[in-house]
Amino acid sequence: MSFLGSLASSLFFSYLCYASTFLTKDGIKFAIGLSTFSLILLVFIIEFLLRVLERFETDSLSSIDAVHLESDGTQLKAAAFYNSYEYISKLDSAKADENLSGKFWSELSAYRRRGMFSRDRQGAIIGNADVSGEFINVVEGLRVTPSQPSDFAGKLHIFGGSTIFAYEVSDGHTPSALLQKKFNESQIGFKVINHGVGGSTIGDCLRRLKLVNISANDVVLVLFGDNDIGINAPRK
Repeated sequence: MSFLGSLASSLFFSYLCYASTFLTKDGIKFAIGLSTFSLILLVFIIEFLLRVLERFETDSLSSIDAVHLESDGTQLKAAAFYNSYEYISKLDSAKADENLSGKFWSELSAYRRRGMFSRDRQGAIIGNADVSGEFINVVEGLRVTPSQPSDFAGKLHIFGGSTIFAYEVSDGHTPSALLQKKFNESQIGFKVINHGVGGSTIGDCLRRLKLVNISANDVVLVLFGDNDIGINAPRK
């Protein structure tokens, strides 16, 4: 659509400039009109070639990504987030994951369609949308971490993006859940809290951190860098 819009606008202004050369076929006005028409035509040609090149590069990258997905299970599931279970279930990396089921994927897809984020009036993401399910649960914007102790010496607050929220796994397999399990087994009296929000940069994490009541014995971990540098930056 953007290409068609550029094409229409370029042709329209080219027509006006070209028409003006016939209305003023004398001296400097004719030269200015013809020069303007030539310049606009040149810009249009350059833009057309750039768009063709961009489309070619995108197609090439898609082929590269497809090969990469077949060889990397973690990246596969992250990229397959917007695909159907029928698609990912046919890939070897997905078949090797005993926790990946159609029932889980249906719940994840429903959460995505319903809207995973809470937003302000301007549409900016302010946190996670609450959800209650068999595999994915969010309460007051926080991904549920199972087996949290009722009696604890401090809290471990983990901030980050989708890697911390861990959309592609159930509550019991998130980084915060695995840490909580280790703490419980080692009798380390800490309660792990998952503050992960998909797409968060270090700035987003720090803004959310200011809203959290941190006690003297609490520990804060922040995973950052993946969204700050942009996973898709090389494509741009």
